[in-house]
Amino acid sequence: YDRLVGAQGKMACARRRVDHTVDCWAPTTGTPAQLVLSTPVAQLAAGPTAVCGLRESDGSIVCSDYLGAPLSGPTSSEAYSSVSVGEANVCGVRTRDGGIDCFLLSNAPPWGKPLSFPGGPFASVIMYAYSSTELLCAIESATSLLRCSDPVAPRFDPATPVREARFVGYRLQGIRKSDGVVVYPGGELSRSGTVYQGLSGVNNRIEDSSCALAPDGRIRCWRLGGYMGVEAVDELEGSYTATVGSHISACGIRKADGQLECTGSVAFFRDLPGDRHVKIAGWVNRFVAIEASTGRLRWVAANAAYAVAQALPVGAYTDTTDFCAIRASDGHPVCWESPLDSTAPPVPMGAL
Repeated sequence: YDRLVGAQGKMACARRRVDHTVDCWAPTTGTPAQLVLSTPVAQLAAGPTAVCGLRESDGSIVCSDYLGAPLSGPTSSEAYSSVSVGEANVCGVRTRDGGIDCFLLSNAPPWGKPLSFPGGPFASVIMYAYSSTELLCAIESATSLLRCSDPVAPRFDPATPVREARFVGYRLQGIRKSDGVVVYPGGELSRSGTVYQGLSGVNNRIEDSSCALAPDGRIRCWRLGGYMGVEAVDELEGSYTATVGSHISACGIRKADGQLECTGSVAFFRDLPGDRHVKIAGWVNRFVAIEASTGRLRWVAANAAYAVAQALPVGAYTDTTDFCAIRASDGHPVCWESPLDSTAPPVPMGAL
């Protein structure tokens, strides 16, 4: 693979190096890839329910859902230079004049309506999509400044020229054009002196971590904790060509062989050094993770009082939620908050 995008922390999609078609898969170990775009594409973008690309043959927009079913909506034969996908719309920057066209996807939710964004010329377009809301922003070609359909969108200084930008946790983040520093509404995420590219993250109100690619090929990720507080988190080992990040995982395409490598040690594993993890589950501030080497359950970024009061079962486990896990020895579910009825016959299970 040579291009990689993520959507809402649920799916990841990558372009095949050999023929430029697109595969998608869920972020679960062993999940097979699903061919979703059989047409070679030059650029790739993903939203909550759709992945779209720009056809290599003519620059037009082509879209599919994550099962590979084609989506209608983009009706223009225009060539586009940039594309972004929301929950109801896909929008692109016209190659000929830098204007923006938006199209309602055929799988759009009932509240969806066509968007419009006058002006231009623009260099790129980005969209925010979460809970019946779509917000559109674009980077002006002449000034590199960001313009948004909602002028009060939480973002960095609007007078800051940027080379790229995206929504992360409903806040706009960008890479400053002058020095490659990652900026956000509270100031700077990265230190000056390192020029980043390939900013990635998840555009909803829950997940608020982002990742970018450093000049040495290492992925660096940040998580916004508290009120605009900044907490640096772990890096992926190795050298990569593209990134996708969320609050539970980050992935990179290895330069050596183009294979995808993901880690579960980004964001909420700062206090668990020395081990990798194969699964994490939970919500808000109560998470349970499985250590890769032992299969042991660990509390991660959980509320301290809750973690002390609620002990986790011992042993090795293959899958978990924040309430139950599947025991490796016999496949039986074990729950710790509301124990299973002891009179019910035990049934081996493969996953939760």
